[in-house]
Amino acid sequence: MQVVAAFWKAKEERMSELTQKEVRPGRGTSAECAFLAFHDMTPDGFMMFRPVREAGKIVDLEWTFVNKAAGNIIGREPAELIGKHLLVEMPGNKDEGLFDAYTRVIETGQTWQNEFHYDHGDITAWFRTTATKSGDGLALSFADISESRAGEERLKSLIDGVLAFVGVLSLDGILLEANEPAIAAAGEVAIN
Repeated sequence: MQVVAAFWKAKEERMSELTQKEVRPGRGTSAECAFLAFHDMTPDGFMMFRPVREAGKIVDLEWTFVNKAAGNIIGREPAELIGKHLLVEMPGNKDEGLFDAYTRVIETGQTWQNEFHYDHGDITAWFRTTATKSGDGLALSFADISESRAGEERLKSLIDGVLAFVGVLSLDGILLEANEPAIAAAGEVAIN
C-alpha cells in the first residue's frame, strides 16, 4: 500500500511541477501547460500530426507532437519524430490501412476507433487506437493492449478445451459466445 501511495504522491508532485511553470510569452498558456502535463503522465501514447499535401491531396502526415508514452510504446525518442513523416518512418501504417483511416478522419471530421494487430519493423503488438480531427490535422491516442489480448486468447483456449457446453447468453436468451464443443454439438444437431 505504501508503494501505491508513493507513486500517487510522485505523480501529483510531477503534475504540480509541470502545471506551475511560469506563463510568459512564448512559453505557452496555463491550458497548454496542463495539456503537456497530462500527456507527460498518461500511460497512453498520444501523437499529433499535420497533413502533408500535394495538389490538395494528403500524401503523408508530419509529426507535430509525441508524448513520452508514445515513444516508449513504439521504441522511438519523441523528439526524433517531430517534423518527420509517418509513412517514411513507419510505412506499415499504409500497409495496414491505418493511413487511409487517418486521412478519412481529417477529411470528414469523424472520429475513428479500432483495435488491430500491427507487425511491421520493430513493432509487433495489438493496439487500441482513437483518431480525431484536430484543427486541420490529426490527434491520435493509442494503447498497447497485447497483454489483455493474450489473456483473452488464453481464456478462449481454456474454455474451448472444456468438453462440456460453455456459452454466454444475452439477457434475452440469445447465444452470444460459445466454446468449440458447443459449436460442434450445435452443428451435429442442425445436421440431424
